[in-house]
Amino acid sequence: MNYRLRTTAWLLAILCSTLASAPARADNQLWMTANARGEIADGVLLMSDVIVRMREDASHAGLVQVRALLGHQFGPVTLSAGYGWSRNSRPGQPARVDHRLTQQMDANLIEQPHWRLVSRTMLEQRLPSGTNNLGWRLRERLKLTVPIGSDGFALVSHGEVLALLNDVTSGSKAGDIETRLFGGFLVPFTKKVGLEAGYLNQQQWQGARTTNHALSLTLATKF
Repeated sequence: MNYRLRTTAWLLAILCSTLASAPARADNQLWMTANARGEIADGVLLMSDVIVRMREDASHAGLVQVRALLGHQFGPVTLSAGYGWSRNSRPGQPARVDHRLTQQMDANLIEQPHWRLVSRTMLEQRLPSGTNNLGWRLRERLKLTVPIGSDGFALVSHGEVLALLNDVTSGSKAGDIETRLFGGFLVPFTKKVGLEAGYLNQQQWQGARTTNHALSLTLATKF
């Protein structure tokens, strides 16, 4: 129990330090994700998700994304690749559609009775519709899960760094960095369905620094 209390305090300290360093101007958002994962053939995994991010004080569907990957598990490591379609928009501006190829590696780094640490490394190639300017982006995430009791409830925290690897026509430059920090809870509905809900802080360094605060809801299903 003492370990769980220390872990909770550590997560809260990270969130508080991030908020304290955030600039005054920020957008309050709602991020919603539904994902599913399961074996569709012998040794073949399907991972899919649908993402909607409500921006402009959660009044506008600024991002809609649908993605599917096929993969295979090699012990503690899962390798996968797939395609995603996304639509980005801002009020009063034309929407932009991206086609995204994704290669991903998930690894169970540490799995103990009282906590679990998982990494995800993702490489994206993003091609805006109607252009030939391919953008490369690298994403690295660490996710910590700390069970609470024996009923499937857990504390969840993850941090992610996203780095653009080349210049793109949208104005983003190679070396632009984005960080995301999440802290919340896993609420199980059944053995195969659960909801991760909590606070997500997004920091973007693309020229001027911007901050977004989001209520993040992820419905996860295994089949």
